[in-house]
Amino acid sequence: MTISKGFGACVGWGVESTYGTAVTPTLWEELVSSGLVEKQSGIGQPTLRSRSVRQFAPSKLETSGSIEVLGNYEGAAFLGLIKAALGSASSATVVDTTYTHTIVMADSLPALTFEIKPDGGDLAKNMQYSGCKINKMSLSCEVDGPLKGVFDILGDGRRTIISANTTTYPTHVGAQWDDLAATLGGTATKIYGWTLEVDNGLEVHYALGQRYATANEPKSERKVSGSIKCAMDGETIINLFKNQTETNGVFTFTGPLAGSTTPYSISFRVPRLVFNSDNQAPKDGGVQFLELPFDAFYDVTNTLGEIVVTAVNKTTTI
Repeated sequence: MTISKGFGACVGWGVESTYGTAVTPTLWEELVSSGLVEKQSGIGQPTLRSRSVRQFAPSKLETSGSIEVLGNYEGAAFLGLIKAALGSASSATVVDTTYTHTIVMADSLPALTFEIKPDGGDLAKNMQYSGCKINKMSLSCEVDGPLKGVFDILGDGRRTIISANTTTYPTHVGAQWDDLAATLGGTATKIYGWTLEVDNGLEVHYALGQRYATANEPKSERKVSGSIKCAMDGETIINLFKNQTETNGVFTFTGPLAGSTTPYSISFRVPRLVFNSDNQAPKDGGVQFLELPFDAFYDVTNTLGEIVVTAVNKTTTI
């Protein structure tokens, strides 16, 4: 008996043209971890015949869970997940052998087929999940750590065990903590931690006659939030919270050269953000930090949504 081992595990995905109709992955990425699973249970059907439940029927099929990957400047994989979470992307003409990609919010999200390769190849089988959409995206970066993305997924409930497809990884050019620079209101701001989250508020829908979902659509308004950690060195940022002053934030990772003079970069622009707390309670005798969570709002002026992501790499499209 061959025992599955996690080393060598990876994730792949492709965009479905018809919701729930599985496709072969076109993009692959290394995994930090995966919690994507299929769920079902027996639904008891009690009667007054006895206190024991004698009959049951299968429940609806559910697919949910998350994948965690490292931030990657290169390729369309990591950026493609961000695109799937926000909704839309465009790519500009080549400059200095690099391409500029702009990812913006859209009401309609693409349906995806995910494949999880659960081991290093001993089993030669993949777990395929169809009818998936990204319900939540959580990006984060801390001192001494890489940019990471956790993507929470909702699927139509169908998981198929298939023969492993060919895995092709993109070149990994990792976005790191010392690549990140931030501005608030156009002013450079030193930060010690950063998060950004998009909650798409999705809900899967079921119809009579089949156990898997027929649709995966928004139930509530989209929520965009995040946080920064900064040193308590004045009143400027505290007053942004105290006075509920709206400002803008730009969080840019800049990596090595992608062209002869143009570096890799991923920039997250939040045109309208409002801080909703300023946790400043002293915790020890060292440097005192402010934990500042924020909410982001729709960019009425430019009609581009709550976040605009701009990335520069050597990939033609994402």
